[in-house]
Amino acid sequence: MLDYYNYLAGIGVLYGYAAKDVATNNGPFGRFANNYLHDRAIKEGKNDAQITNIQNNIRINLAYQDANYRINMQIINIPYKNIADYHYDVFQSQGLSKYAWGGVFFEEFAGSGSWMDFGGYDTQVDIEQFKAFSALLNNQVAGNVEARTAFNYLLESVASQKADVIKVLGTRSLEEIADAALPFVYTMPTYERYMIYLNENKNVNKQ
Repeated sequence: MLDYYNYLAGIGVLYGYAAKDVATNNGPFGRFANNYLHDRAIKEGKNDAQITNIQNNIRINLAYQDANYRINMQIINIPYKNIADYHYDVFQSQGLSKYAWGGVFFEEFAGSGSWMDFGGYDTQVDIEQFKAFSALLNNQVAGNVEARTAFNYLLESVASQKADVIKVLGTRSLEEIADAALPFVYTMPTYERYMIYLNENKNVNKQ
């Protein structure tokens, strides 16, 4: 598995670097992704013993699915949308929801592949802040995933892993940090103000 990801990275496939870090729980992004998965799995009713087995199965199956996609499509750089799709399939095959994959909010509501931008592996894929902001305001649903639910789960993990999140952003330029962090420093307070506004309107209408 690691040889496969090393091969991808060696031929210039940026996903290879991200996948290897997650598979080995290496670096701040790798740790963040695995801790996110663990937290969500616990909240979806799994215990620690089950999660260890689930994580091992996921690591193996993701590498297998990735190789299959590249072979079947006969291209080296497959779209990030395809990578997200097989992540969903693998996670659900292990009894987890789409929400258990840490990239779900970015993929569905901030531009396909934007989780690679957040991790610093492919900064050519921009996080689409306006798209994310709009999705939260309207609580858009994409692929049976609710924007606010996915974002709240992401924020919970960010709050519990502040040190690694800071490290994820630490090697980036100021412009890249602003780009990657904007959904958290701007969208959250705006979203909260919007929710307060909605609740106030509901109370007024009840009177």
